[in-house]
Amino acid sequence: MKHVSSLTFSFLIFVFITNVSLTFSINFVEQVLDVNGNPIFPGGRYYILPAIRGPPGGGLRLAKTGNSECEVTVLQDHHQVITGLPVKFSIPGISPGIIFTGTPIEIAFAEKPNCAESSKWLIFVDDVVQKACVGIGGPENYPDFKTLSDAAAYEAGIIKSVA
Repeated sequence: MKHVSSLTFSFLIFVFITNVSLTFSINFVEQVLDVNGNPIFPGGRYYILPAIRGPPGGGLRLAKTGNSECEVTVLQDHHQVITGLPVKFSIPGISPGIIFTGTPIEIAFAEKPNCAESSKWLIFVDDVVQKACVGIGGPENYPDFKTLSDAAAYEAGIIKSVA
């Protein structure tokens, strides 16, 4: 009898540990919301601002960097009162029309400078600063840089690049 009860106890511990680990390993998918709690939809115009207002800066803007002749690098404005340029989100391929966490999305500014091919975001590696940077346009706007990706996914309060 003692053998059966210890086997039962071991089985119950195994089930408990397995269920607890499964509970913590499941990625919950939620609809992405704006700061007011409203759902974000593909095609809408939105401003990307810091989560905490203050001296670190304001919204996003475009600027010339390095040897660029066109404003194609995405930067954060230094002034907290500047909302920056509006962006649009789109879902590549067939879309349910709702943006969930983890959904691959494309981000583009609502308008583009005449010198850029596109306002869609892409990631390029700047060898001078040795970092990945965000820009717009196409590979021709970054002849001296390696472009990595043009898709991102929203997860846990951040926008991550997905290849």
